[in-house]
Amino acid sequence: MKAVIAQPAEDTVDLLARIRRQFNDSAQLKLKAHDALAGPIARATEIMVKCLLANGKILACGNGGSAADAQHFSAELLKPLRARASWARCYCADDRLLYLDRDRKRLRIRAGIL
Repeated sequence: MKAVIAQPAEDTVDLLARIRRQFNDSAQLKLKAHDALAGPIARATEIMVKCLLANGKILACGNGGSAADAQHFSAELLKPLRARASWARCYCADDRLLYLDRDRKRLRIRAGIL
């Protein structure tokens, strides 16, 4: 039986170069984002900590893909706080809780649910 040695096709080499470029572009974007977003992220963190220390809640809402982001955000907040699950909630998939007002411009949360 003869061994078969795979040779990369010419377009595979181009694909590898493209993948390397995308990784490099992603790394460069993250370095730029650090400069622009580190301050606002730190401020948002301080606001959320103050809210929680005052027995407040952090609510995350979303629709479609943003609903998945809201659920992920809530889950990440709850990971270290398993015993305090009421600190962060995601209200994006429960239509009992959310509704649009008559002019369909504002999202409302039904009274008495929270």
